[in-house]
Amino acid sequence: MVGIHGVGGMGKTTIARGVYNLIGDRFEGLCFLSDVREISNKHGLSHLQQILLTKIVGEKDIKLGDVNEGVSIIKRRLNRKKVLLVLDDVDKQQQLQALAGSCNWFGWGSKIIITTRDKQLLARHGVQRMYATKELNNEEAGLSKSQESVCTPNSKINQVSKNIPMDFEKVKKMIEKDPVTASETLLTGKLFVSPKAQKCTTQSGQPEVQIPSVEDLQKQLKYLLTQFDLGSLISDDTQRSTICSYIKDLEMKFDALPPAHRIFIQNFRIFFINAASNYKKLHEVSNKEIKLKVEKEDVLKKLEEARDKDERMSALISSACLRVKEIVSSIEELEAQLVNLKKENKAFEHAIVECSKQKENLRTDCISWANQSRELVVQLTETEEIVQFLEDQVEADETSFQALIASIPF
Repeated sequence: MVGIHGVGGMGKTTIARGVYNLIGDRFEGLCFLSDVREISNKHGLSHLQQILLTKIVGEKDIKLGDVNEGVSIIKRRLNRKKVLLVLDDVDKQQQLQALAGSCNWFGWGSKIIITTRDKQLLARHGVQRMYATKELNNEEAGLSKSQESVCTPNSKINQVSKNIPMDFEKVKKMIEKDPVTASETLLTGKLFVSPKAQKCTTQSGQPEVQIPSVEDLQKQLKYLLTQFDLGSLISDDTQRSTICSYIKDLEMKFDALPPAHRIFIQNFRIFFINAASNYKKLHEVSNKEIKLKVEKEDVLKKLEEARDKDERMSALISSACLRVKEIVSSIEELEAQLVNLKKENKAFEHAIVECSKQKENLRTDCISWANQSRELVVQLTETEEIVQFLEDQVEADETSFQALIASIPF
């Protein structure tokens, strides 16, 4: 987290917007929340949370029940996303707690920039890197260019520009080329009076070169060293070259410097060269670290996917093992049934053999019985004929008996 604090109108929002536009392409998600104080008073913190989520996540119609729900969703949806978030014009700690309570809400490499008029608000929220926008006095501010007199500080311009030091030649060229960029550059206070020469106009209208004195060089160097942190001085090419130019000019006037100043310049030159070298190495190592972390994230993602796949495969294997056990159990049951069926089959085969034997015997018996039947039929026919004959004899005897009775003489 980075905090920018200072009185109103000193360009805090412009500085934040410039940084936002400059480094925005390095992040996965972007959100510039303007006028946090005003919007939270009018619509509430949940509305700001909805705007933040909509801009970064890209989903519309996000509805939040309350601030706590918004905090939970922000943590869950953005904790692996590298975001650049600007909270502009914050005036209450509740706003920070609802929108960016901690750096670990967001993914690795995220940046949160906070602009406010209250430095203590940043301190209470644990923001360690804080930058103040300050006014300069008229002597430290830029010199106006007049065609009628020698260069003198212009108090009206200093009042309008809040005494931000300027190089008017640069301003003129920048305005002609790009008015918008020039305005932003003026507000950020990045235009300094040239250390080597300040072009002025004499009474006769002829340009003259004013050679900066040792005191001016020391003052400009001190201004840079006290107004900007070491990282900004080293990383900004313009400021780094400006400081090197100051040191070189001061070394050329070494004899005019007090002993203590000489020692400081020598020590600072060595320190600055080493610091610049360390910064370059850090930048290279940081880029390598970022690359390695990206690769690490890819590897971790692949490992996670492999772990998920392994879990799915393990589940499938477990399911398959259970099914194999069931099949083996079924096979064992079937084998037992097969043994029983084989026994039954042998019994049936034996029964079939016995039945075949009995059938053959029965067939023999049937043939014998058939022969006997034919003999019996013949005998029965003969018997029937005898019976018929005997019946006829009996009937004839009956008739003869009746006739005999009738002929009884007594």
